[in-house]
Amino acid sequence: APGGGGPPAAPTPPSELTGGAGGALAPTPPRLGNAWWAPLRRCLAAVRASVRLQQSVATRHRLRWRCHAARRAGLVASANCSQMLVRLGNPLVFFGELCDFLDGLGVPPALDERAPLGTRPWHCDICRNSQRSRGWCCPFSHRFCMECMSRWAEASPFPTCPAEGCGYRLGRRDLEDLRVSEARLKAFQEGLAQESIDALRQDGRAQIKLFRCPGAGCNAGVTLKTSEPRRRWACACGAPAACTGCGASPYHFHGRCDEVQNLRARWLAWLQGGGEAFRALERRAAVEAAAEQVAHREAKTRRAELARDEEWKAANCRVCPRCACAVEKVGGGEAVVCGQSAHGGHRQPGCGHRFVWQDAE
Repeated sequence: APGGGGPPAAPTPPSELTGGAGGALAPTPPRLGNAWWAPLRRCLAAVRASVRLQQSVATRHRLRWRCHAARRAGLVASANCSQMLVRLGNPLVFFGELCDFLDGLGVPPALDERAPLGTRPWHCDICRNSQRSRGWCCPFSHRFCMECMSRWAEASPFPTCPAEGCGYRLGRRDLEDLRVSEARLKAFQEGLAQESIDALRQDGRAQIKLFRCPGAGCNAGVTLKTSEPRRRWACACGAPAACTGCGASPYHFHGRCDEVQNLRARWLAWLQGGGEAFRALERRAAVEAAAEQVAHREAKTRRAELARDEEWKAANCRVCPRCACAVEKVGGGEAVVCGQSAHGGHRQPGCGHRFVWQDAE
C-alpha cells in the first residue's frame, strides 16, 4: 500500500469478477424482506376483493332479470317477485338457493351468463370474439353477444337484427333481456307510440280516434274506438285525469260531456259570490233555527206548567154550575160561593152563585 508499511493487497481473482472462467459479470439479486411482501399482499387482496365484488354485482343483475322474466312468464306472482327482489337487496343472501329455485321453474339463464361446461364456444359476428355465454339470438338464429347487442340497442332508436338482410325488429322484451337503461327503454316506448300516432293520422279510414295526454310536454296517447263510451284516463306523467270524450279535466263522473260547460259556469258563479251569499243565508237560517229551538223549549216548559196546573185544579177545585169557573175551597163547610167567601170577602172573578161543594163536578 502506498505510504504504508503493510503488505500489498491480494488481487481479485478473475473468476469472481466474471462469474466463472471466461463468463460475463452477473450481479447478485437483492433479497426482498417482509417489508416488501406486506404491501404486495394487501394489493393482491384488494384486487381479489374487487373482482369478487364485481362478480357479485353481475350475479345480482342476472338474478334480478330472471325474477322479472319469471313474473312476465306467469311462473311467479308479482308479490313473490317483489319478495325475491327485496331478498336480493340483502348482501348476506346466498345466491345459490334463489338460482336453484329459478332453475326449477324453468326460467332461462341471462344472456351474459356462462354456458354449462362442455358447451361448444361460438363466435359473435360483430366483435369476432369467442363466446361461452348464452348470447342474444333472433328468430332466424342470428346470434350475437350481449355486450355488442346492448351497445347496438342503445345506439339505434328502433334497433333491428345486425345480420345483413334479416330485418327482425327488436321489441320491448328484447330490450329488457339486453338490460338496457331505463331512459333508453322509455325512449323506445315513446318512439313506438309516436310511430303509431303518425300511422293513425295518415290513415283517415280507421274507425278509431286518438286521445292525447293533456299534460304539458307529454306525448303519450291512447287509441279508442269511435263507438267507445267516454271514460276516465290518467297518464303516468302525473297530469290530472281527463275525459276521453271531451277532454275535460278533472273528469266529470256524474255529468254528460254536453253539461260540462254549464256546470263549470255554475261553479264559477258559486266561487265569485254565490257561495258567500249561500253562506250568509245559511248563517241566517242557523240563527232562526236557534231562535225556534229556544221558543220550542219555552213552549214545552209552559205546557208542562199548564199540565201541572190542570192536574192540581182537577184534584183541588170544582167547576161552578153556572159560569163554569174553577172554584177552590180553602176551608169551612160544604156551602161555597163562586168568586168570594161564603161570609163575604176575598172577592175574585166569579158569578156569586151558591152551590154545595160535593154536588159540583
